[in-house]
Amino acid sequence: LSSIVNAYGADTISVAEASDVLFGTARLGVTTFEEMSKSLSAVTPIASSLNVPLSDIGAQLAAITLSGTSTSEATTQMRAAMSELSDASSEAAITLKDLIGVSFADFIDQGNSVGDAFNLLADYAEDTDQSISDLFGSIEASSAALVISGKGAESYANALKDLQDSTGDTELAAIEFADTLELSKKKSDAALEAYKLQVGEGLQPLAKSYYETAASVLSYLTAL
Repeated sequence: LSSIVNAYGADTISVAEASDVLFGTARLGVTTFEEMSKSLSAVTPIASSLNVPLSDIGAQLAAITLSGTSTSEATTQMRAAMSELSDASSEAAITLKDLIGVSFADFIDQGNSVGDAFNLLADYAEDTDQSISDLFGSIEASSAALVISGKGAESYANALKDLQDSTGDTELAAIEFADTLELSKKKSDAALEAYKLQVGEGLQPLAKSYYETAASVLSYLTAL
């Protein structure tokens, strides 16, 4: 969380806002906080430099991991795609600028998303009998574009809408965590009681034998 705030700047995003987005991403995608903590640093520097909101990064990550890609691979793909889109000499960036008249960075500053850029390129590729992957120079970049503009488009759009208003996700996660701990405690207590009962039943024959033997010994000693 501190790394994200440092990358974007405390005047852009707070720790609480970053936390809500990350918990929301974990809820919507196939990733964990631990995996994100190891991998997001691969994409947040370029994302923050282009003013791509963390909610957009989370939405991309959710959609790409839902398609079966690991968190680390997904962030590598996202970084590669944004790198090419922001590189004025790349085919993807040149094509996008021809379509919209501004650079990718300006397109984002106008309030558009990374997914919007992918969709424009996908439509252009279809109109020109190409694949969107033909517009990118690396497999990593084209992989992200293919998912976000194709099979993962709906997941991305839904996640983006959700994460743009993710306030409360941290609180919900805390409540779920507390409920999980309480449930685990109840299961532990129940298991302990069952164990005690089982041990007690198992010791009953031994205890009976002990007391019978003790009684016999005491009766013998009393008779002396």
